[in-house]
Amino acid sequence: MIIDYLLTSLALFVAVTALVCLSKKIFDICHPRLDLQKELVKKDNPAVALAICGYLLGIVFALSGVFAGQELSLVDELIDLAIYGGLAIILLNVSLFINDRVIFHRFDNHKELVDDRNVGLGAIEGAFACGSGLVIAGALHGDSGGLLTASVFWLLGQLTFLLMTRLYNLITPFDFVAEVEKDNAAVAFAFAGLLLATANLVRVAITADFVSWQDNLRDFAVIIVTGLILLPVLRFVIDKFFLPEADLTHELVSQQKPNVGVGLLEASTYLIVSLIIGWIVS
Repeated sequence: MIIDYLLTSLALFVAVTALVCLSKKIFDICHPRLDLQKELVKKDNPAVALAICGYLLGIVFALSGVFAGQELSLVDELIDLAIYGGLAIILLNVSLFINDRVIFHRFDNHKELVDDRNVGLGAIEGAFACGSGLVIAGALHGDSGGLLTASVFWLLGQLTFLLMTRLYNLITPFDFVAEVEKDNAAVAFAFAGLLLATANLVRVAITADFVSWQDNLRDFAVIIVTGLILLPVLRFVIDKFFLPEADLTHELVSQQKPNVGVGLLEASTYLIVSLIIGWIVS
């Protein structure tokens, strides 16, 4: 019995490792101008390191959703892993394409990461990949209803990212994309935290077994709207409660050297509230 368990675990470990290696090859294909060996080893580029580490973590997060369903035989587990694992890799790379072409369409991400070594953008790329992995895991979790429902809920997650991005621009008196382009790591870290917090809310909203489109979409809408209201309100709380003698915007963008510590505080508070909301509604 123990030997069978160990052999099954080893087989699944090898399969998941193979998928992670495959995902790296696909990343290389999707980013032909990026030489990871050169950037990480020869140039010690931290921006690229943050982006690729987030991508690999996002892949593992996404694949975790495949194992969250009912117990199956080894053969069925491997078949599910091949089908849904392949879907997870595809969806994550499409997510990164959306991030590059929609959210940060105003500048060349490759140039920012490679030439400018923009650590803030690297953190955002990594956070977006991790967040997309969490969303995909939620979409694949349990009795998701199949490839169609998983794809639809992934798409809803991407739309939520875009909506939160627009909302963040509305509640902040500065253009955060322009700040990221100026290598403002403080703003970038804050936004990266918001992305992860949003991803966690989406994951919670879509993790439940698929019952019906009406029921699942209603639950999704309730959780996401709650998050869209509470997360921006939290920024005001940070400004007035945690830092009563300082102005958050001034610390992030108006100083000659943006306050990275304040950006990390904003990011962590988004994550804290997102986790609390998730625990309450789960």
